[in-house]
Amino acid sequence: MPSYRYVAKDLQGKIYKGILEASSEREVRKLLKARKLYVVSIKKETGLWKTLTYKKKVTLPELVLFTSQFATLLRSGIILTECLSTLASQTDNAYFKDVLLDVRKNVDAGLSLSEALSKYPDVFPKIFISLVRTGEVTGSLDLMLDRLSKYFDSQHELREKIKSATTYPTIVIIAAIVVVIFMLTFVVPTFQRIYGRTNVPLPFPTRITIFLGNFVKNNILIILVLLALLIAGARQSLRNKKIKRWWDENKLKIPKIGKLWRQVLLTRFSGTFYVLLTGGILITQSLEILEDVIGNLYFSEHLRKILSGVLEGRNLSDMMDEEVFTPLLKQMVVIGERSGRLDTMLEEYTKFAEREIDIATKRLTAMIEPALTIFLGVVVFFIAISMYLPMFNMVRLFRR
Repeated sequence: MPSYRYVAKDLQGKIYKGILEASSEREVRKLLKARKLYVVSIKKETGLWKTLTYKKKVTLPELVLFTSQFATLLRSGIILTECLSTLASQTDNAYFKDVLLDVRKNVDAGLSLSEALSKYPDVFPKIFISLVRTGEVTGSLDLMLDRLSKYFDSQHELREKIKSATTYPTIVIIAAIVVVIFMLTFVVPTFQRIYGRTNVPLPFPTRITIFLGNFVKNNILIILVLLALLIAGARQSLRNKKIKRWWDENKLKIPKIGKLWRQVLLTRFSGTFYVLLTGGILITQSLEILEDVIGNLYFSEHLRKILSGVLEGRNLSDMMDEEVFTPLLKQMVVIGERSGRLDTMLEEYTKFAEREIDIATKRLTAMIEPALTIFLGVVVFFIAISMYLPMFNMVRLFRR
C-alpha cells in the first residue's frame, strides 16, 4: 500500500505533519477528515525516501519520553484527546505520530484508551496496556504512566549497560580482522616477492603465512560473501522457535557471559513483576504478561509452569526452579509471600541485581579488554616474525 506525506491543520490553525498508508489520496483526505483535520497538502512517498523516513518502529527511549510527558499533561488537567494530539505533534517519529493520531481517533469514537492502544501491540506491550487499563478503572492513569516511564527507563538503562560492555570487544575484534586482512593481502605479498628472487629456504611459519595471504587475497570476496551469508543464516535460524529455544537455554551456560545474561533476565523478571503487582495486576495475570515480555523462550517455559502451579493453588516460590532462579531471589519471594509484601521484596531484589549487573559488566569488560589486546598482539607478532625469519637464513648464507 502506498504512503502519503501530508500537511494538515485543525480548527485552531495548528499544523500537523505526518505520513499515512492508504490506497489513494482520496482515502488520505477521508482519514484526515475523520481526525477533524483539514488538508493543506498531500504528496505521495516513493522509493528510497519512503524507506528512510517511515520506519514502523518505536524505540524504548521514545516510549519513556511519551509516557513521562503523557503523565505530566494529564496532571496539568489537559483532556485525554488533547494530550494525544499534543504528543503526536511533538514526536519526530512519523510512524509513532500516525499511531497516536489513530489512537486519538479511536478514543473520540468511544473506545477506552487501553482498547485504542491495544490495536498497536508492536508499539505498546502487554504491560503497558494492563497498567493503563488499571489506571482507567482506578482513576490513577497519570500514576500508572509514571510507573511505566520509570519501568521503561530502567529497562533501557539495563540494555545500555549490556551494550556498553560488548561495544569495546566488538570494536577490537573488527579492528583485529581488518589488521590481519591488511597484513595478509598487502604486507605478506611484498615479502613473498622479495623472497621469491632468492633461493633462501622458507621456514614452516613463513610458508603458512604466505599460504594464508594468497588464499585471503585470491578469495576475499568469497570469504566476505560467506561471512555475510553465515550471519544472515544465523539471524534467520533464530526465527525458528525450536532453534531459538535451544539458543536461549544454552547461551545461559556460556562461562562468565551466561551468568550475566541470566542476571539480566532475572532483573527483568523481578522489575517487571514489581511494576505489575504495584499496579494492582493479579499474580496470575502478571505471570502471563511476564511470559510474553521476558524475551527468552526457555525462561518463558518455566514461567508457564509456575503459572500452572499457581492456578492449582501452589505457592509461587515452590514452583521456582533453582536451575533458572537464584536461591537469593527464591528466598526473597518466600519472605514476600509469608509477609504479604511480595512487591517490596521484588523491588529490593531488582535494586540488588542492578548493582550486581553493574559490577559484572565492569569485571567482564576488564577481563575481555586485555585478553583481546593480547590476542591481537600475538596474531600480529606471529605474522611479523614469520615474515622476518627467512632474513636470518639470508644472513647466514651471505656469511658463507
